[in-house]
Amino acid sequence: MMFLLMSIFFFMYRCLSLNTEIKILQLNHYQTSRQIDYLMKRKYFTIDKWIRMIIHVPFALLILVHNNVVDLFILMLIVYIYVGYKFLQSQKHGTNLKITRRIERLYLVLFILYTFLLYLGMQSEYFIIWSLILMSINKEMVFLANIFITPLEKGIQKYYIEQAKKILRNNSQLLKVGIVGSYGKTSTKNILYHLLKENYLCLKSQNSYNNMMGNTITIRKELKRLHDLFICEMGSDHVGEIERLMKFIEPQYVIITSIGNQHLNTFHTQENIIYEKTSPLLFLRKEDTAFLNIDNAYIQENLHKGVCKKITFGENEKADFHIKDIEYHEQGSSFSIVYHGNTTTFHTSLLGYYNIMNIAGGICVAHTLEVPMSILQRLVASITPIEHRLQSIAKGHYTLIDNAYNSNVKSFKNSLQILEKIQKYTILVTPGLIDLKNDAEENEKLMEDIPGKCDEVIIVGYLNRDALVKGLKKQKFSNYKCLDTMEEALVYLEKKAFYDFVALIENDIDKTWMNMKN
Repeated sequence: MMFLLMSIFFFMYRCLSLNTEIKILQLNHYQTSRQIDYLMKRKYFTIDKWIRMIIHVPFALLILVHNNVVDLFILMLIVYIYVGYKFLQSQKHGTNLKITRRIERLYLVLFILYTFLLYLGMQSEYFIIWSLILMSINKEMVFLANIFITPLEKGIQKYYIEQAKKILRNNSQLLKVGIVGSYGKTSTKNILYHLLKENYLCLKSQNSYNNMMGNTITIRKELKRLHDLFICEMGSDHVGEIERLMKFIEPQYVIITSIGNQHLNTFHTQENIIYEKTSPLLFLRKEDTAFLNIDNAYIQENLHKGVCKKITFGENEKADFHIKDIEYHEQGSSFSIVYHGNTTTFHTSLLGYYNIMNIAGGICVAHTLEVPMSILQRLVASITPIEHRLQSIAKGHYTLIDNAYNSNVKSFKNSLQILEKIQKYTILVTPGLIDLKNDAEENEKLMEDIPGKCDEVIIVGYLNRDALVKGLKKQKFSNYKCLDTMEEALVYLEKKAFYDFVALIENDIDKTWMNMKN
């Protein structure tokens, strides 16, 4: 009984430290290869590691005690749990771990592992040293627990996927639209849903759930026989994932929004990315339709793939839906689309070129599904800014343009173009970009476009700070400030002494990554 009590308290104490490591595992999609990469890249003896070791000195002093070591150990655990919990409560910007059933199962496996290893330590006269080691290997314990639980998780996933397939088979009349691309999937999905919901009973995949399990969750929990149309994101960061999703969802319509260098760390080459993002063309049938952004060079080069019908959109004059007369400003954008010789002008509160391309992709699908252009004009005008995607927010004495979600090189450059056109004092707020082939080199290179595009730069977090500062110094751009968190940046903007300026947040990397020091 005493041992069980000690195990419970020991695990409770470890949970206070394991939170961050489990969050990183979650961000890595529980993939063993990504976790190995994370373990290899992080320095083992960091300042935080030394601090944790110093904090545990009182435990080490128990080595000098020969009587009632276990009782004293439990008592100290209780004290440390209380102090650690109060410390975490006092932190304003702690890491938020999304608790799912999988995370609950992971915690159970961790408890079993810690209990087993603690039991082994109890058999040794070096129990305290053994327990101190267990207190210092957070990353390794989470990695080990994930290895043990992966076979079970795969079995659970297979069961749920088969359930989702059965639901789709039972909805044989359902129209399905898949959205593929390096960028713009979520925005295009939300825009298309807005354009179709008056004419169809639509379901869209939730949030940014765009992989096999994300779509499985939506299908199992929300797809009903009453639905006419299912709009799903189809994301991928490894070759072959799109093929699995195509065979799983079997969409009759696919939009390919764009192709770029997103996820080069996992795709390894640009050729792999191009193959993966154009692979839906190989699986669509002759009666199916692909809607393609012809302005994207990689998509244009692959128009010959497959046997399906292809409808193109873009500024390219050869596009079936030809976009022209683009104008955008601080509060919105306008553009025209020429289709079969008829010109229709649209107005939207959304900002930027890529939002216009996302809207155009949605218009292509909606019009093909027999929604008239006159109705689409009204619906486009009523699209509300999508949270964290070039969302313009009036903040009293300044305007905040929030482009915090999932930035990439093209989005970064597009945001700078928007700032360039605004005739006010402009501030770029960014932690830089991640998941590029060479993060440091690419982030330094991004700063080449800063001069003349904005008046001030706020660099947030530690992850890319050195590279961004180096790039700004190369451009002799001195009006920059480094802050630790996005919250500090927002406070800085609120306290700005002058009025009527524009600040744009470009990307908001999760705090766990953003403030990680190598």
